[in-house]
Amino acid sequence: MASHRCPFCDLDFVRRKDLRDHLASTHRGERPVLLIDGREPARNATIRQSIIADEIVIENCTLVRTRKGGVALPEKTPEELRALLPSETNTVLEIDLLNKFDVSAEPIRQFYRLSLRVPGKSALDRVDRDFVSILASETVHMSDVDRFLRQSSTQGVVREYADALVSYVRGVLVKDGRGDSTLPFGEAEGLYGRALERLQSFRRPLANVVSSLVRLASNDFTLVGDRTGFGRLDHCHAVLAPTIGLDLPGLSEKDGDANRELGRTMALCPIDQGLDAVLCLADQSDGQRVSFSEYRQALEHLRLTRRDRAKIYVLNALAALKSNATHEAREALRQLRNEYPFDTWASSELDKLDG
Repeated sequence: MASHRCPFCDLDFVRRKDLRDHLASTHRGERPVLLIDGREPARNATIRQSIIADEIVIENCTLVRTRKGGVALPEKTPEELRALLPSETNTVLEIDLLNKFDVSAEPIRQFYRLSLRVPGKSALDRVDRDFVSILASETVHMSDVDRFLRQSSTQGVVREYADALVSYVRGVLVKDGRGDSTLPFGEAEGLYGRALERLQSFRRPLANVVSSLVRLASNDFTLVGDRTGFGRLDHCHAVLAPTIGLDLPGLSEKDGDANRELGRTMALCPIDQGLDAVLCLADQSDGQRVSFSEYRQALEHLRLTRRDRAKIYVLNALAALKSNATHEAREALRQLRNEYPFDTWASSELDKLDG
């Protein structure tokens, strides 16, 4: 009679199916996994935010082998790794998780290479202060960008944060064609994208505002419900929200007035002229009648992106619908029929106007 022996415990089974069932129920191992704040990092990941031990979960792991800066550390338990990770701020950890699920089986392994670039709050605060002092100006110049990057506050582990802020400012200058910028207009979008890619991982007021401005520039409203603390921007989000199927609470009069005197340059960073026009028109939408010629004048700006024009058409249409200016509303809405994410709203409003 045929015999099928288990390679782990030497039990014999008559049928191959019985052996498979035995292996699945008795000798099955799971892949070890590391979770940080509910997410598994990529095999090669960069971590820029401080880690809290309570946010670390290690599953299906019996042993941890670690190298720090290329040097092997003593073998650790999962709990020891949970204690180690929050203490590291500027190094590379190579982490090999092992699950020795059976004494006779090779362990299942999972490898992570974590580049930890976690600047402290005081270091980030210094970067923010120098950024506001040097770059938060309507007359900011490319030479100011170089001067900012030479500051002692922008060196070391905070450099990626400083570089991300600089990408945003360069994007503003390129988009506006000022400050001795030499890159073509179309390069601004890439600079904005690089800024957002890194800044969105920093939970800081400046990074939050800049990230939200970049999202607004690209008509990305995925996080539009998160208040930034910058009244003009939050108010603009609230005005545009119904056109993308959202209903956000408006700002109180106190909240809105807090930032109205800041003009194009708020206390944190410069804003490109296209976004500034959008914010200004949205700012006047609550009770102050705007002449439709102001929308047409804004649309004539030579350095608007297609997405900027779409937002201005939306604000024009909203104002026209509010004042029952049917012809004006229809003309603006027709410009939006193929402009995501406003196309569905525009088509619906056109259907209403056309009866």
